[in-house]
Amino acid sequence: MNVIAGNIVDHDELEKKSMARTDETVLEALERHKIPVASSCGGMGTCGTCKIDVLSSVDKLEARNEVEAEFAQARSYAPSERLACQIHWVKGLKISVPAQ
Repeated sequence: MNVIAGNIVDHDELEKKSMARTDETVLEALERHKIPVASSCGGMGTCGTCKIDVLSSVDKLEARNEVEAEFAQARSYAPSERLACQIHWVKGLKISVPAQ
């Protein structure tokens, strides 16, 4: 697992080490690699605590689903602010995980 600058995770670095899987959510991958990220609902998309900042490839991510769209609208999220439990890894994705 490669964590850059303490809280930035780069998909391409994970992929080089065969650690990135597109079949899991970003939250699942972070938890699997023991990178601390808040998630009081366990990845169900009901708490909004797993918000991350997408630093690159935001345009490659799937559109917000209904659950994430509600949080984004209610909390005025920028397009780069996403819920880790609601998105999957894509090539080139680089994220910033808030410090715990």
